[in-house]
Amino acid sequence: MRLHYRYKEASGYFHTLRAVMRNPEEDGKDTLQCIAEMLQITKQAMGSDVPIIEKKL
Repeated sequence: MRLHYRYKEASGYFHTLRAVMRNPEEDGKDTLQCIAEMLQITKQAMGSDVPIIEKKL
């Protein structure tokens, strides 16, 4: 999961989070999806909309 953000009106900043290899493989994906949803809910509470886009890096 890559989190893109702005800092002092400058874009281009990001953090990349990766799931640890687990069995089944979907567990890692579910964990990252949960983190993304929690970040989205937090930003919505602050008045910002954060889209979640799922794709391969």
